[in-house]
Amino acid sequence: MREALGTRCDRRFGLSLPSGDVLSCFTLHAFQTFSMPSGSLQQDAAQSQWGHQLAPGSYASITYDYAEPPCDAGSGTDGVAGNFRFGDTFRIVGTTGVPL
Repeated sequence: MREALGTRCDRRFGLSLPSGDVLSCFTLHAFQTFSMPSGSLQQDAAQSQWGHQLAPGSYASITYDYAEPPCDAGSGTDGVAGNFRFGDTFRIVGTTGVPL
């Protein structure tokens, strides 16, 4: 089985803080794609292999979309990264497949 990874960032939202920093919140997506070079990936009728979001059937590839909503605070100047303030763990928010 082959596996490929990728990332994407959704829109950012900011809030000015009394310290002069900006609290910036966004959603970070990570994509994980699975495929079988000479076969197919199967999802059974109970949808137990790849989760309930993917319909039963045979697929050439299946992609998970994981999302994490972190928030950082900083000035955003001089190329200095902000400080992590809070967030949540990555969760699967979407599963898609390329049918055979």
